[in-house]
Amino acid sequence: MKPVNVRNIAIIGHSSVGKTTLAESLLFKSGAISRKGKVEDGSTVLDFDPEEIKRGITVNLGLTFIDWNKTTLNIIDTPGFFDFEGEVYSGLRVADNALIVINAEEGVEVGTELYSKIADSYNLPRIFFVNKCTLEETDPVGVVSQIQETFGKKAIPLQFPVGKGKNFKGVVDLLSGDLSGVDDKSTAEAWRESTMESIIELSEELLELYLSGEEIPHESLVNTLRSGVANGDIYPILFGDALQDIGTEELLNALVNYAASPVDRPPVKLINKDEEIELSFDSPEPVCFVFKTFSDPHLGELYYIRVYSGSIKPGIELVNSRTERSEKINQIFKVRGKEREETSELN
Repeated sequence: MKPVNVRNIAIIGHSSVGKTTLAESLLFKSGAISRKGKVEDGSTVLDFDPEEIKRGITVNLGLTFIDWNKTTLNIIDTPGFFDFEGEVYSGLRVADNALIVINAEEGVEVGTELYSKIADSYNLPRIFFVNKCTLEETDPVGVVSQIQETFGKKAIPLQFPVGKGKNFKGVVDLLSGDLSGVDDKSTAEAWRESTMESIIELSEELLELYLSGEEIPHESLVNTLRSGVANGDIYPILFGDALQDIGTEELLNALVNYAASPVDRPPVKLINKDEEIELSFDSPEPVCFVFKTFSDPHLGELYYIRVYSGSIKPGIELVNSRTERSEKINQIFKVRGKEREETSELN
């Protein structure tokens, strides 16, 4: 898979906003799993640790991958409870995007701001997903206002909810201009106008077309939006309900279309023997970063890694920059929760 077709995404947010359920819904919608698990009965792909199943919460970061529209989405699910924020740091350290999940009933919470600040420290692009839109006391318009008050006018809705609470049926794409099915058309029109202006302002070419009254090509609008997200000029807001699988297919499309690939991100800099090295994704030199270690009763010590350049294969030797010792790579796996798929190479 070429780097341009990869999205590395960490799911973050306050506790109990539905991050693991969202990951489960994305896996189900993509066809990666045939049956959805539930957090409450301990059957989700990503919460498989006995402590997580017992407590009904995420304790450790979990990894999975999804193939969608010729793109690989590497998903990092992180805990929401502050006791485990170290896992959030680890996940965001190797992500290229932060997907911030918000409870539609509660709006912006303490954890929303805390974990967003960690994403800030890594200069990560971000996308907001307003989850649990079928809950009774939801106010999508109010939640968008909260997000904008907290994170600024960079946060713009790309969708408008169709119905709310138990009548929430789905979303319409504001960029398409088709607002059929929307009850509150005046608010939807206002959102669309504001969103379009925010995107158009990022491009002199689009601004000229807009001011001259000419039609703006949809592809140009999408490309400008994607660049805006990668550069941190725009934080898209999307809506859905992961438990009911509403809006998650649209989220998959948005992650492919708008989230940053490794190519869109600044070069990664690492320190090796007091020397700063700038890594390029097209360099042949194999360099990887270990962002989590743990012990498996059957396989022994395992390492979660991100490959930043070159390729890693079983049998090669790498130098541990911390210990300055050579270490041989044995088996390599792509992981989906506790399931492991052995692979002959990682790029």
